Amino acid sequence: MGVPGLWNELAEVGLNCTLSELVLRHWNDPERSQEYFRLGIDASVWLYQVQKAQGGKNPELRTLFFRLARILHLPIRPIFVFDGPERPDWKRDARVYKGVHLVQEQFCGMLNAFGTPYWAAPGEAEAELAWMNHSGIIDAVLTDDVDALMLGAQVVVRSRAWQEDRDTDEPVMATVYDRRQGEWRVDSDGMILAAMLSGGDYDTRGMAQCGIKTALSLSRCGYGSELLSYFREAYSATDDPTLTSSKFEAFLLPWRQRLCTELRENRAKVLPRKLPKLADSISEYFLVEPIQRQILFNYAWPKTSCTRSESKKQLQSMLLRSPDIHLHEVASFAQTHFQWAPGTVLKRLSRLIFPGLFMRELYQAAQKPCPKTLETKESPMSHISKIFAQFQAHSPPKNHTSSRILQIHSSRTNKFEKEVRVSYDCTSYANLLPDTEEKIDRLRAWVPVSLLLSSGDAERKMYRGFLSQQQRKSFASPTKKIRSADQTTITSYFTASKSSLPPPKRLDFHVQCSEEPTGCSPAQVSRQQEFESQCLLGSFNHENRINQSAEADVFGPHLSAASRKNPTEIKHTRLKTHDRHKKECKSKAESPTHQNDPSTLFIPSGRANLFATPTEPEPARVALTHSPACPDSSVELLSVHRADLSMETSSM
Repeated sequence: MGVPGLWNELAEVGLNCTLSELVLRHWNDPERSQEYFRLGIDASVWLYQVQKAQGGKNPELRTLFFRLARILHLPIRPIFVFDGPERPDWKRDARVYKGVHLVQEQFCGMLNAFGTPYWAAPGEAEAELAWMNHSGIIDAVLTDDVDALMLGAQVVVRSRAWQEDRDTDEPVMATVYDRRQGEWRVDSDGMILAAMLSGGDYDTRGMAQCGIKTALSLSRCGYGSELLSYFREAYSATDDPTLTSSKFEAFLLPWRQRLCTELRENRAKVLPRKLPKLADSISEYFLVEPIQRQILFNYAWPKTSCTRSESKKQLQSMLLRSPDIHLHEVASFAQTHFQWAPGTVLKRLSRLIFPGLFMRELYQAAQKPCPKTLETKESPMSHISKIFAQFQAHSPPKNHTSSRILQIHSSRTNKFEKEVRVSYDCTSYANLLPDTEEKIDRLRAWVPVSLLLSSGDAERKMYRGFLSQQQRKSFASPTKKIRSADQTTITSYFTASKSSLPPPKRLDFHVQCSEEPTGCSPAQVSRQQEFESQCLLGSFNHENRINQSAEADVFGPHLSAASRKNPTEIKHTRLKTHDRHKKECKSKAESPTHQNDPSTLFIPSGRANLFATPTEPEPARVALTHSPACPDSSVELLSVHRADLSMETSSM
């Protein structure tokens, strides 16, 4: 809407922030003494944006309902402005419908239920908002139409985050265009010239071969300010622009010649290059035809309430009153237009409306009274009034929320300030709704610490108790993690880190060789099968390191070829066979106790199986018990160390 491409050209002067940051910065400003942010909202833009909403009953109204609910959470006093009957007949090459739409009537009913004021402008809503902002009635204009800047608005907030039909807690991102800050290389009159050259709402074509960049470059040379200044002198707000003015025509001829000369020669060095073709396309009838003068008149003298003396006072009185939301009317509106059941109404309002009402009470309790004007004439009654006013000023403020906040749970620090999570009593809110089976007595909300401290003495005392409790928790000794007694070495590798493992223990390995696993108990056979299956499937295939010095001490020169080629890593851990395995060991274990010991595993001849049994708490590496009855058998040593969980593999 407005001039295509103008928002992109103004991106360098825009400030990206959230709507809450903008409003809270205004609230915490010491010069403003905690004032509400007076925000004028272009209702026509909202009604246009919600046309694409889908799903459910009346999706347009539901989207507007969610937006109003989010405004309740912030110290904002909004006022919605609608288009009036005196707006131009044509806009964007289409005839303007000047009646009242059904959605607009329903939206006005919703605003009445929320206690939010609205205003009908004589003409365009963005022109009325620009006048209200320039006159100081409102602090900013919330719109997506760049015409508000063209028509004289000082602070414009552009937000696109509310176009989705959903209720969410995500922050509303916005871009703030403040003409009082930053380097603005083009003024409002220059933007009007850019709209006349490149095209806008009232003339979408503009001039051929003239884009927004070229039009703004010419505006920076001052041609726009010069044009509008002479046009306002020739035509007042009550004149007919279709009539010819000799004064304006006398100005146009030299002004048009200077404009064409700048396009051909680029004397000011503001154009990217010389544009002689564009200069030749400007005819001698530019801004001379009545249609073009009417378009320029709509920008120069828009229909606003500035000529009505009572309008400004009425708008100021509307913004001084705090919005009084009627929960019963809001619930009835939701049941009628959204077809929400009574239980659904309670759940939705407890999540959308109740936190906003609670925050409104905090802001009202923290707001400082505005200083009253001094009387010009002293009188006995005025002197007595001053004395009582001094007593009232030094008296403690009324605490409206001491019984509302129940507990402080936690705290966090966001981008703007520190907040605390509090529980508050919402019974009084729920009692205003129609009778439902479900009852809600308390809810939680994030509250800024500065707002909590300025609410009352009870809140400050509660916050000091919360800080002392947090301080005691920080000095408390951390609890030690107790390791389970039945946890094994392998499972501790996956569930605990090295720092949390106990000191290493000595592992004794009992090795016995046998031709056949005769005389084995069922427990030994099952343990043997489980061990072999794990080795064959490569269950122990994590990082393995070989201690060559230990192998040299135990096995001497009988290291396997695979260990010499890759002494740092063995991908698969499994039992290896050797040529000497062909000779079967004919002797069994010498000790008969080992045959009945469940910690000893019997395997076929030529193989050795190892099972670790911790016996001593000393941090020894490996203790090997090898039977001398089978000196030629091939034995693989599997060493699991509790500290580094390494595996060592060798053969003899």
